[in-house]
Amino acid sequence: MKKFAPLFIFLIMLSCSIEEPVNENFYLNDSGEIDLDTVAGRNKPFPPIATDITCCENQLTVTFVDSNNGDGTGYDIDGDELVYLIYYSMTDPGDFGDERDYYDPLRYIGYTTETGSVNLYTSGSGTVYLWLTAYDGWRESDHSPVLSTGFPGPACD
Repeated sequence: MKKFAPLFIFLIMLSCSIEEPVNENFYLNDSGEIDLDTVAGRNKPFPPIATDITCCENQLTVTFVDSNNGDGTGYDIDGDELVYLIYYSMTDPGDFGDERDYYDPLRYIGYTTETGSVNLYTSGSGTVYLWLTAYDGWRESDHSPVLSTGFPGPACD
């Protein structure tokens, strides 16, 4: 009888288990793809607001503010500390074929935990496009409005 005790306990537990709390399509969007907003289950941070971009020689300066609390503390509504991810492109993002192109790791150039101004150094010439997102350790926000400037810029003062 003791040999069958684990099997008996297993069968009792199996018969007492409840159904899945959600149906099999709960995490899918209307297109049948995984809906990350549903899977993550937390509030997505709001994107930072990029307010200005300037360029002198090979130095880009982007200025932005946090839009999550409005107080610039760098915390989202869940109380998570934010990291601001910075992306760039040398082609107009308006020509991207897919919204996911904004989050391409090849476009990522760095991050900061401080709001305000960030100096970036790069090479090349033409028009550079910059945008930011906020990341709370769980989810990445939508991207900020895209800013652009000619590159390289005039001599720095």
